[in-house]
Amino acid sequence: MLSLEGFLTKVGQAKVARAKALGQNIYLWQMTVSSRTPDGMQEHYRATIHQLKLKKGRVTARFVLPSGVGDWNIDQVGLLNRDGDLLALQSLPFLGKEEGIGSLLGGK
Repeated sequence: MLSLEGFLTKVGQAKVARAKALGQNIYLWQMTVSSRTPDGMQEHYRATIHQLKLKKGRVTARFVLPSGVGDWNIDQVGLLNRDGDLLALQSLPFLGKEEGIGSLLGGK
């Protein structure tokens, strides 16, 4: 498992600030994997978070990449809320995801 620092997006910063001000929770719902392209970002896969932990202000999220998806490279993961807003993003070292191999991907 990788352990790298992620960051809140501008949308994520605004949602967290609003939730703190109103005493509300933020609900992280899905993770996404993507790669950088010359034209920006290309999302490859999105799924419900398999495991989510909060410890000392750090979020650890994991989800499963099934064996039937792949044949692309991954260099970013993101966390999305129920509305599909990208709240946090984490860059990764260049990873390949081959079709036919299942993976448990996680980050902090």
